[in-house]
Amino acid sequence: MLTVAEKYIDKITEAIYLILKGDIPPLIVLPDDFPDNEISQMTGYLNQFITEYAKFSEFMYSIARGELDYQPPKGKMKVVQSFKSLQSNLRHLTWKTQEIAKGDFSQKVDFMGDFSKAFNQMTQQLKDTFLEIEQKNKDITASIAYAKRIQEALLPQKERIQSALPESFILFKPRDIVSGDFYWFDQKDEKIFIAAADCTGHGVPGAFMSMLGISFLNEILNGKVLYQPDKMLNALNSNIFRALKQEKTHNKDGMDIALCMIDNQQKRVEFAGANNFLIVIQDDNLHEIKGDRLSIGGRRRRLKENLFTLHSHSYDISQKTRCYMSSDGYSDQFGGDSSKKFTRKRLKQLFRTIHKEPMKNQEEILEQNLKAWMKDEKQVDDILVVGFEIG
Repeated sequence: MLTVAEKYIDKITEAIYLILKGDIPPLIVLPDDFPDNEISQMTGYLNQFITEYAKFSEFMYSIARGELDYQPPKGKMKVVQSFKSLQSNLRHLTWKTQEIAKGDFSQKVDFMGDFSKAFNQMTQQLKDTFLEIEQKNKDITASIAYAKRIQEALLPQKERIQSALPESFILFKPRDIVSGDFYWFDQKDEKIFIAAADCTGHGVPGAFMSMLGISFLNEILNGKVLYQPDKMLNALNSNIFRALKQEKTHNKDGMDIALCMIDNQQKRVEFAGANNFLIVIQDDNLHEIKGDRLSIGGRRRRLKENLFTLHSHSYDISQKTRCYMSSDGYSDQFGGDSSKKFTRKRLKQLFRTIHKEPMKNQEEILEQNLKAWMKDEKQVDDILVVGFEIG
């Protein structure tokens, strides 16, 4: 049978064994009448070590978990001081990493041995890559800005439109630097032609399509006596189909477009639409004239002639008639309290509400309404709204 001394020596031995295994043993409790000898002193020292070891273990685990704000223990163990230094270095390293993330590539590390060298090399590589990307971005942005000048040169001058249609506006807001939406205007034999178009995509791809559309419309009107909007759209469709070799490449790019011809002598507006519409308000009555449910170009395996239909709207010159065309950018813009699309229904109601205002005021109202609707939302697409008054 073990003596009392042997019993507690076994407990001390078991505690040390658990510590060596990485476990935290329970404190050893001696009876109140246990003699003050080597065993009681050893038990006291061991209990003190177990208490500090438990705190130190939790401190180490917190560092391993990345919890660098964990309060370190106040024990006198030298190894604790080393881990406190490690914690301080990791905190400083975290701060430096955050500064690098903000773009400060001057940060260096010189307090963590071999890691410092690897960290500093990584920072330099990040700096070099960032500068390279920044320069390429500047070059690309400069090229796109130049493309914008070309696109703006192709778009009809608003002053020319205002001269023919004094009461008119064009709300044109590209999502990117260049736009896939475009407006077009021309005059021929006392007839006025005006269009609003939405090309496939936006940004640079859309801008290429818009340039094709503008060039082909100019060519169609000036090359042949094609004054009817439906015939012009059929010709535009053929030109896009052939230019992009869509029968062979199966390229699906194209555009949606609303095209009006205003004949003041005959007192009428003629309209044709490729997946687009015309809003006409006369005598407080709003009419939506829908175009054909077909786009210009793409989505057809073979070129077909005479796809588009002419819609004629007669108006009395003694009555003011207000017309509106748009791309889907305004109606598809997210916003409002529920982050939903503005919708064509709301846009038509807005036209109905503001149509008696001067056209310049209408443009301002549309822009202010869009800004209020968007709040913090990003613009999702190019935006184009064209309005004009006749009669």
